[in-house]
Amino acid sequence: MFNNLKLSEFLKFYFLGWLIVFSAGREEVFAQETYKFDLDFLFIPCVEIVMEISDTTDVRGQQLKKLDYYTRTRPLFNPIFQVNNTYKTVYHPETFQVVFTENKIEQSNLFQNISAEYSDNIVKYSNGSIRSILPGAHNIFSLLMHLRMMDCKQLDRERILVELAGNLYEAQLSYGGEEIVTVDKDGVVADKIEISLFLLTTGRSTVTEKTDIFHQRIGSPDSRKFIWIERAAPRRIVKAEFNLPPVWLVATLSADKDEVYP
Repeated sequence: MFNNLKLSEFLKFYFLGWLIVFSAGREEVFAQETYKFDLDFLFIPCVEIVMEISDTTDVRGQQLKKLDYYTRTRPLFNPIFQVNNTYKTVYHPETFQVVFTENKIEQSNLFQNISAEYSDNIVKYSNGSIRSILPGAHNIFSLLMHLRMMDCKQLDRERILVELAGNLYEAQLSYGGEEIVTVDKDGVVADKIEISLFLLTTGRSTVTEKTDIFHQRIGSPDSRKFIWIERAAPRRIVKAEFNLPPVWLVATLSADKDEVYP
C-alpha cells in the first residue's frame, strides 16, 4: 500500500504538516494570539502544534512581530519518531520581510540549533554561511502571515519570493473558492488557498548538511499544500492539508485551549 516504505521513514513526513498551519487575522488582532492545532496522519492524531504571535522591537525600538511555532509528537508516536521542535521568526508587520530566525531541532535523527540575521538582502547564518536574497523575500512563515492581510480572491495575481534553508523560491498562490470547515462542531466559512513553491536558485546547496524533514521536503515540486482561512475576523487558518504521495496530512484548529504548551 505504501510502496514498501518503512513505517519510521513514512511517519517522518507528518512533520511537514505544520508548515501551513497558522492562524490568520488582520493586523489589529496581531498583538497576542495563541492557537493549538492537531495534526493527523492517516486520520490518527500524531502531532500537537502551538503557534504564538506577539509584538516585539529591535535594538532601535522599531516595532516588529514575532512568531513562535512549537511542534511535538504525541506519546504514542514517540517510539517511532520523536519531535520537540521550535521555530521562531521575527518580521516586519507591514512588508513581512524577515529580520531574524531561529530553529531549535530536537527530533529522533537530528539535534540542531541554527539562527539567521537578515539585512540588506543578505542572510548571515550562525554556522558562518552567508547567502544573498532578492529584495522583498519572505520566509515560509512570514509568507503565511502575509496571507492574513491579502484579498483571497486576488491571489492569482501574486508572486512572492521565499527564502528557505538558503535557497530562493517563488511562491505562487491560487484561490480555490469558498468552503465550510467544521471547527468545534461549528461550520466556519473559509477561503481555500493553494501554495506552490518553485525553486529559483538551482544548484545551490542548503546552509546545513543535515536539516529537519520540513526543510528537506517543503519545496518539493510534487507536493501540494492547502490552507483554509476563516473569512470573518479574526481570519484564523482553520484547516491545512499537505500531500506528497503517498503521504496525506491534515491539520485542524483545536478548540482545546486548556492544554496549550509550552
